[in-house]
Amino acid sequence: MALPGFHDIDTVGRKFADLINDGQSHQGEFIELYPIVKED
Repeated sequence: MALPGFHDIDTVGRKFADLINDGQSHQGEFIELYPIVKED
């Protein structure tokens, strides 16, 4: 979707791949992949 707050699958996939391969444990964490979108 080309709307504020939506991202293409390739970009989201790269973000998740980076996250799960960073060598850290993120169990139970809330991780924000993108900054909050400001809606006017």
